[in-house]
Amino acid sequence: MNSLKITIGENSVLKIDGDRRRTLISCEKGTVSVTQQNDGKDHILSGDDIFIIDKKGRVLAWAFSDASIAISFSDTNKYGLIERLRRLIFL
Repeated sequence: MNSLKITIGENSVLKIDGDRRRTLISCEKGTVSVTQQNDGKDHILSGDDIFIIDKKGRVLAWAFSDASIAISFSDTNKYGLIERLRRLIFL
């Protein structure tokens, strides 16, 4: 499994689009709320909490405070995912 570490500033939002099922998001620092499309729940991550994306569609990670997350994926097209993540827009 490959991993990419991202820092998110307080009150910033990270958007991940597409079919990212089986992708793991882990919170290494701070507190992050993760919401995925077609899921009525918000998942709060802090410390070493993890969340596994299990639905197609947009996933939002909103940082309550400055946060560091790791996105781990087993995608065979890891370079395509890394390129898409480089183009992420922080709201």
